[in-house]
Amino acid sequence: AMTLGKCFTRVMKISCILASFSVYAADAVPASDFNISAYSDTSYNYLLNNHQFINGVNDRTNDLAQNGFTLQQIGVTLAKQPKVGFGGLFNVVVGRDVYALAPNGWNPYYGSQTLNMFVPQAFLQYATGPFTFAAGMFEAMIGYENFDPNKDANFSRSILDGFAEPGIFIGAHMFYDMTDKVQWAFGVNNGWAGLRDHGHGKCI
Repeated sequence: AMTLGKCFTRVMKISCILASFSVYAADAVPASDFNISAYSDTSYNYLLNNHQFINGVNDRTNDLAQNGFTLQQIGVTLAKQPKVGFGGLFNVVVGRDVYALAPNGWNPYYGSQTLNMFVPQAFLQYATGPFTFAAGMFEAMIGYENFDPNKDANFSRSILDGFAEPGIFIGAHMFYDMTDKVQWAFGVNNGWAGLRDHGHGKCI
């Protein structure tokens, strides 16, 4: 078990690393081209009953504490996505939610059962005219719920979020802006929510 002091120290170390990287990146790229955003999500949870089915599998994905506070997520996004030319996006998430969000093949623990880390998005892109080409790790466009709590309608995510929605894809995508409000997307990705391509099948 991790003591409160150790947990706080680890959070502070990660926060300092992210802050240092953000300051360096902001200095290296003109401010007009570079965007840094962050959020934190903390909860207090109280359950009258346990959070498991009869077979012992959790019936919830993120809010598992029966009685107590939880650091659900701290998220930081660094992005340079111009309308023309090269760009990219890097997104890192730290917190308890990572246990349910991390794709197959990613070990989120780093020595802790509560303070976990993963990268839901990291890709490079090239934009020209109405087309944008991108390759890397993406948030899947399939599924209602989002890893980012600011984009999710529910705090207590559904069972589908934990067991059926893909969450993360690795592959290459092409986007076509038909109008300023309509965008088409085509992509080829590894399998389903996995970093390792065990079956060599592709999702199109």
